[in-house]
Parts: sequence; structure tokens; C-alpha cells
Amino acid sequence: MEPNKTGCFAHPKIFLGFVLLIVAATAIFLTTRPEETPYSFFSDSFGLALPDHTEVLFEEDTYGSMGDGYRLYAFSLPPGERDAFLSQGAMARWSPLPLPEDVAQSLRQRVQAIGSLSGKELARNLFGENGNRQGFYCILSSWYKQPGAVLNHAHFDQDIPLFQNIVVGMVDLQDNAIYYYSWNQ
Repeated sequence: MEPNKTGCFAHPKIFLGFVLLIVAATAIFLTTRPEETPYSFFSDSFGLALPDHTEVLFEEDTYGSMGDGYRLYAFSLPPGERDAFLSQGAMARWSPLPLPEDVAQSLRQRVQAIGSLSGKELARNLFGENGNRQGFYCILSSWYKQPGAVLNHAHFDQDIPLFQNIVVGMVDLQDNAIYYYSWNQ
């Protein structure tokens, strides 16, 4: 007496069709996703379009399988396109430099995790004690419960989840540069 087959195994062609449909959908999804670039990370985070002639001057990112890690990018800010960049509506969330000292101190501690020497040097200079830097900064939470919360003037407390996943943008008008730093733990 032969056992009674039930479910999808009773019809191997249906099962095979279902598996092929899943494989095809996955392949389409993976090939049609837009490529993530330093430009897209900046634009998606801050809602600002970078000028057309912006170049990536420095790029370093390290994220683990659990989503923890950092990104550090430096972009050129073409002087001829600076005014148009600064006049975008999303710049209203940005504050004038310098960074508050408690924020700068906290960020200086975090940059110890940056792997390369050139990345550490750039970050130390960026978040260093340079009170005469001219430009703007914006600190956003990337914590899943409050993404996009502006933290420019908040007391910086790394023990609060809101500050454990952040994105920092900085526009340096002296060096004509734009910086992007993100940290997730």
C-alpha cells in the first residue's frame, strides 16, 4: 500500500513552479535596486542634492552583519555652486558651526573605531577643538524609533538610544567641503 501524499509534495510541478517564482522575484529585486553611493547616502539622510560637480574626496565605510559600524565621506563643494547648495530648503535644519563642545567630545571618542589612519585623522580634524570653523552642521538620529530627529541642540548622551545611531553632516565653507559621518551601534 502506497502512502497518501498530501500538500505541495503531491504535485511536484506546482512545488517546482513556486520555487522558481521565488528565485525569479529575488533575482529581479536584487538587480533592480538602485546602487547605494556616498552621494545617495548624503542625499537620503539630509534631503539635500549635492552640486553637479561634487567629487568624493574621501570614502570609508565599515558595517557588520548586524548593521553596526560607521561611514565617513568627504565631498568637494565647488565654490561656484555653493550658494545654490546652501539655499536648498532642507538647510533650514542645519545650525551654524562650531559644534557644541559636548557633541564634539563625544564624536572624538567615537572616531577611535575608525579603521584607517587617514580616516581617524580626518575625523579628529573634523570634530577637533576648532572654534573658528565657518559653516553649518546637522546631527540626525537614525534610530529606528525616531529616524530623522534633529539633535543639533540636544544634550548628547550616548546612553540614550536616540544618540547611539546618528548621522552628522557638516559644510565647511573655508575648505569648500562637505562631510558625512554615520555611526550605528
